[in-house]
Amino acid sequence: MKKSRILWLVPLVFLSFVLAGQKTETVKRGWLGVFSNNLSQPMLIALNIDNGVLVSEVIDSSPADQAGLASGDVILELDGEQITDGSDLRYVVRKRPGKKINMLIRRRGKPKRMHVTLGAREPGGWWQEGRWPQISGETYRAAQKAFRRIGSKVEKYVMPLDSLRKELDELKQELNELKQKVREGTKGK
Repeated sequence: MKKSRILWLVPLVFLSFVLAGQKTETVKRGWLGVFSNNLSQPMLIALNIDNGVLVSEVIDSSPADQAGLASGDVILELDGEQITDGSDLRYVVRKRPGKKINMLIRRRGKPKRMHVTLGAREPGGWWQEGRWPQISGETYRAAQKAFRRIGSKVEKYVMPLDSLRKELDELKQELNELKQKVREGTKGK
């Protein structure tokens, strides 16, 4: 197997081992109801802020919608915790289903305090039914740190699906040619 094929599998294999070794149980996860984007360093400088996550879309009738959050708002803090990226936002929200929390946002260049009562994820797929792998905080943080460290390096090893399909087709063709040669070689004996 080529080195590039092995390297892009490493994070997936690591995560599958972490998840496979963990118990599952029913757990409610908090839900805010926004789609967000991380802010680049130039954007943070332009907005004159040190941290925050841009709200790109608010889901209708979601807790965020009911609280008055709008597209273009920047979430700076939730429940007193600074939000620096999307993973911070998800981490703070998911552990507080049903709780009323304070939120500091920036709207049109001005800070604004709001309150929002978080919802709980609605049942659907396994990820929404509350059957979440119970990963200890230490394991989660270690995995997150490792993925952040190798994140940009992994991208150069991940081959697009079309390339993989093409390579698989070529390998199948080579295998068929080898099978044919073996058959022809055994018939001549």
